[in-house]
Amino acid sequence: MADLTQLVAQAANIMALGMIIVFCFLTFLILCVNVMSKVISQYFPDAPVPVKSKPAPPSTATSPVVLAAVAAAVQQHRNQAKA
Repeated sequence: MADLTQLVAQAANIMALGMIIVFCFLTFLILCVNVMSKVISQYFPDAPVPVKSKPAPPSTATSPVVLAAVAAAVQQHRNQAKA
């Protein structure tokens, strides 16, 4: 039974050591990426993005030709309805 307890304790120690090593490596990796990002942005700054002008809103006025065509169509419909 004591042998089993020692094995479980040793396994817990190895697991804790592995978790600490992974945590340290990931922390180091994050620090390296942040430093590299700052160094790269210092030597290679982003190009300014040109501001796109907004297109002119479409005209809400209706063309006189379209108005005349609609008026003629309405008149023709009314004449056909009376007959």
